[in-house]
Amino acid sequence: MLTTQRIVPFSASASGVVLFPIDISDSAVDPLDAECRIRVNSSGAMETYISQDGSYLNPYDWLLSGAAADYEVRFDITSGSTSAGSSATGSWLGCGTSREWKRSATTIVGSPQLLTGTLSLRRVSGATLASTTTSQESEVV
Repeated sequence: MLTTQRIVPFSASASGVVLFPIDISDSAVDPLDAECRIRVNSSGAMETYISQDGSYLNPYDWLLSGAAADYEVRFDITSGSTSAGSSATGSWLGCGTSREWKRSATTIVGSPQLLTGTLSLRRVSGATLASTTTSQESEVV
């Protein structure tokens, strides 16, 4: 079972928000499922989840000042697809509500289930303030 999380400083902004690249992976032995999640929490926390850990981790806070409801988040898929229960992709969503993107693997398919993309933050209806890359990899072996 391989379970990793990597957060590396990348994109910071003096505008009240900060983003870092997120690279997470999870591997489970059949009949268990593997799932990775990235959540932009309305509390201002950036959170990651790996099913084998079974709980959310808070690697950092994306909100440095102000209220989460003053910001919007967007996730644009580069490759792969999100799993059921994920927030919408390709459009700006208010941060007054927590938003989450998932990549799951529930059966052995011979290769990891991947989701890569760009996560961006902006003030409501404003210009993009910060963007970063994300990668989620889930596999059942």
